[in-house]
Amino acid sequence: MIAPTPRLNFEPIGPHHAPLFHGLNADPQVMRYFPAPLSAGETDAFIARIVAHRARHGFGLEAAFLAATHTFAGFIGLLRAEFDAPFTPAVEVGWRFAPEFWGKGWHLKAHTRRWQVGLKNWGSARLCLSRHARTRLLFA
Repeated sequence: MIAPTPRLNFEPIGPHHAPLFHGLNADPQVMRYFPAPLSAGETDAFIARIVAHRARHGFGLEAAFLAATHTFAGFIGLLRAEFDAPFTPAVEVGWRFAPEFWGKGWHLKAHTRRWQVGLKNWGSARLCLSRHARTRLLFA
């Protein structure tokens, strides 16, 4: 699990988070760099993949909540890149926040903690960032 920051708490994503994720993934502004917003069914499948990833690897994406109010802000975390590409094996950096939480730098603070743990404990030599339809190497 990601250690809390002064502003955010985290918890492993599970099926009980589905109502929160339905709104986030259906928001056209949030999903503007993806092919399309996700339906409720697509979001449920997304959550199932996240849960299965955590079961296989012991880490994954986590729901992010404001520490002061427990308001859902989005998600953040790391996933093993489970596809063939010139830069794999690698760990993918993932995050998605509701627009009202953009521009605060929270994902960077949380990822800094997660990267330190990931690189130390999982021995990953690479982290990658996916955006739009292409993936590019973040660190090698």
